[in-house]
Amino acid sequence: MRSIVALNNDRPTNEQAEERSGVSLRQVVCGAITAKQLLAFRYEGFERVVEPHLCGRNEAGHDVLQAWFVRGYSQSEARAGWRTYLLSEMHEVRALHDTFEQARNGFNPNGRSIRLVYCHLTRDTA
Repeated sequence: MRSIVALNNDRPTNEQAEERSGVSLRQVVCGAITAKQLLAFRYEGFERVVEPHLCGRNEAGHDVLQAWFVRGYSQSEARAGWRTYLLSEMHEVRALHDTFEQARNGFNPNGRSIRLVYCHLTRDTA
């Protein structure tokens, strides 16, 4: 699977990267969820590595990723834990070869904050 990667400081928008690669950001994210692969990306200027659990549209109409933060830098909190990321703010997104075993405690694919689910871990993949 090809990943969406930006080069230099002239970072393309996600739409430009998708157009160049032919792979949408959602496809990369959902592919990582299905394969239970760690996902790496830049967010707010810092590298993050997460266990992706759900990709969908929130109540505000934004496409988001709900994931377990594994490592990297987070302004809100450096400890591992649940985070929600705006897909529009995720850059240099790539699935890693490293995998995770199952859904983390507290994962709820039927949470009220998500209006539309594109993909999520299921009992078969969790």
